[in-house]
Formats: sequence, C-alpha cells, structure tokens
Amino acid sequence: MAKQTTPEHEVVLTYKAGPKFIQYKVGGVLALLMEVDGVLIEFPIYGQAYRTIQDQFTIDVVKEESTYNIIQLVKKPLK
Repeated sequence: MAKQTTPEHEVVLTYKAGPKFIQYKVGGVLALLMEVDGVLIEFPIYGQAYRTIQDQFTIDVVKEESTYNIIQLVKKPLK
C-alpha cells in the first residue's frame, strides 16, 4: 500500500516535469513519486520489481539531495 510522505520542497517542484524515481542514500531503497489530487505519494519498490529494475536498467543520478537522490532509469542495452 502506498505511503504518503512529505519530501523536501525541491522534489515537489522537480516533480512538475513528470513522475520521478528517488533512491534513498541509506539502504538504497527505490521509490516512485506520483501526485494524486494534489497530494504527493511515495510508492516504495520492493521484491521482484526491484530485481527487475536492477537487471534491466542503469540508475543515473539526476539531482542529489541530503537523504535521497532523484534518479533516472536508463534501459541497459540488449546483450
């Protein structure tokens, strides 16, 4: 189930360009940020979804924050 969060103000501003993925600096947990009816909601990514992302994408840091990085997922080339 999604957990409502209150990330730093900069994430809200950056979000306006589209949905963003973030990666926490402690533990490396990935999450998808989405806005629903004006409320910013964080969807943590665990289990098989996390393994699929690791297998198929490279994580590029777009912007560093104090406790997390805003990231972009780049598809790995086919072997």
